[in-house]
Amino acid sequence: MNQERSWIEKIKADWGAHGTGTLVGIGDDAAVLSAAGNPVVVTTDMMVEGVHFDLRYLTPENVGHRLL
Repeated sequence: MNQERSWIEKIKADWGAHGTGTLVGIGDDAAVLSAAGNPVVVTTDMMVEGVHFDLRYLTPENVGHRLL
């Protein structure tokens, strides 16, 4: 979690927390943007082998299912 927070802070420093059309800026995993005047939630997260899954126990298909 600490490493994730560091990345978020770096992105904020490099790109800013708010841009044109940003209603709610970068947070943990989401932001709210204005698209054609409508609010849209944009989210992303990452899964790291050895942290969130282990390929010794899961197939690539299993990992793909988790990502969805």
